[in-house]
Amino acid sequence: REAEASHEKGTADVTLCGPWDGEAVRKSVEAEGYQCPEEKPESRTIHIEGMMCEHCEAAVKKALEKLPFVAEAAASHETGTAVVKLSGAWDEDAVRAAVEAEDYTYAG
Repeated sequence: REAEASHEKGTADVTLCGPWDGEAVRKSVEAEGYQCPEEKPESRTIHIEGMMCEHCEAAVKKALEKLPFVAEAAASHETGTAVVKLSGAWDEDAVRAAVEAEDYTYAG
């Protein structure tokens, strides 16, 4: 959606309108002649539809924390999100499967 780059810091802040696609961002940056460091996000916020209560939050948290690359998860039915702290490489397909196995909708 938009990006703001800082040559002083050597960084860019990117605002997304959909799921993160690190490879697409990397290709865009490299196409302009710059290099990207390896992506190692510490956490991700995902959108989940269908959570209605604290029991739902607990079910999503438990499902996400079973994934080998998730160190910790916290879900909120009020915001329809979960914050996932990573301990390994992100696997969106595994996250989607874990959420949907609990009968919620993974929305990116």
